[in-house]
Amino acid sequence: MLRAVAPVLLVELVAAALLAAPATGPASPSVADLRRISELSRRAAELMERHQLAEAERALRQALKLVPDDPVCLYDLACVQAAAGDSEAALSDLERAADAGFTDFNHLEHNPAFAPLRGLPRFREFLARKDEIRRRAAERIVAQLKSRFGPDYRYEVDEPRKLIFAAHTDPATLQTLQRELRAEAQSQWELLFSHKPDEFIRVIVATPADFVRLERRRNIGGRYDDVTRTLLVKVAAGPELRHEFTHALHAADQHALGQKH
Repeated sequence: MLRAVAPVLLVELVAAALLAAPATGPASPSVADLRRISELSRRAAELMERHQLAEAERALRQALKLVPDDPVCLYDLACVQAAAGDSEAALSDLERAADAGFTDFNHLEHNPAFAPLRGLPRFREFLARKDEIRRRAAERIVAQLKSRFGPDYRYEVDEPRKLIFAAHTDPATLQTLQRELRAEAQSQWELLFSHKPDEFIRVIVATPADFVRLERRRNIGGRYDDVTRTLLVKVAAGPELRHEFTHALHAADQHALGQKH
């Protein structure tokens, strides 16, 4: 079972690249590259369902030529290699995916493609390192956010709930926001969703200028982009935040269940 990149609006792909990329360093993928990666990822998922493993692998390697450290494509390549019986290559690409930021161990542990790996010591050792892998992923995400938004934002990691905050607020407002989301999450897990996020969700409370730079559509108070697991709002509290947070929790539940929207 692959985790294909979901189709999204072109403007959301551009915003995803801006959010994920550091302010300095290699250039962000172009719009054409992002579109092509999405197409190749979906194509690989379709080929995998038909058990056309060699063709699925070719599609994923084409995508990785465009973005070599794309964690979803690396994870999907590991799925294909495991299903093809190449355990060592699958484990190597799982480790590469983790180094690139993949942390969805719930999906990994229930993915039937990895059944041949479950008895291997290297696979068990990989799973035993999941707390360390998640911690490294959180550190990497915080570093990227700091590089993108600078010292005027406040950065916090809520590891149990898999939330990372980058908020242009004072400490008291950020604490209030965190309390509200903790309460909202607990309520929704009790009443609606049976699975908690296994990947970090970025909660960006942006300045008006940053919000406009990242969300070009008018009359939008916030959005959740499931490709980058990013929730973006321009105010610290209100219906937009709760609405988009519900999208994030719903998406996490769907990923765990293998559902499509």
